[in-house]
Amino acid sequence: MRYSCYKFFTIGQHEKEEHWLNAMAAKGMMLAQVGGIKYWFEEDTPGKYIYRLEMLNHPPDHPESVAYIKFLEETGIEVIGSYIRWVYYRRPAEDGAFEIYSDVDSKIRHFKRITAFANVLTIILGIVAIIIVSAGYQVTGSNGGGRQGTGLADSTLTILLVEGGLCTLFALIIQSFVLPVRKSLRRLKKEQTYRE
Repeated sequence: MRYSCYKFFTIGQHEKEEHWLNAMAAKGMMLAQVGGIKYWFEEDTPGKYIYRLEMLNHPPDHPESVAYIKFLEETGIEVIGSYIRWVYYRRPAEDGAFEIYSDVDSKIRHFKRITAFANVLTIILGIVAIIIVSAGYQVTGSNGGGRQGTGLADSTLTILLVEGGLCTLFALIIQSFVLPVRKSLRRLKKEQTYRE
């Protein structure tokens, strides 16, 4: 039988999401499909699969990603689905431990991809906020200081300022979501330094 549910994880909670998927698998609910915050599960033998998530360097349909995914599939790893640049993998538990990152360096690179993705989104939202606010001031400035027809100009400015503020707020929220990843990245870098 197939079930679906909605669950929200931030970009910085990929390890928590992975843990949740493996806990569901332990109950006999195997991930069959994923789409953002919607997950589809199928009943099967409890603990049959181990699940892992990874953010790729490129979208899954990019030639480098296709080659990488093909390599993983040749090792017995199944791709369940993808969302943006995130890919959801599983492998039968009977095949033993299943880790995507074989060493600290590969895990550091993965965390850097996540933070870089969040930084790009933040920069885009910041640019959009600046453009929106600038447009608002241009609208009010074109009314000769805003004395004639101030009602329309003032309401337009207010709307654009709110939109710019929302873009800025979303940028800050994205950065707060990725804080756990940044913390883990710092920890891994310290661990790497101690090993050297």
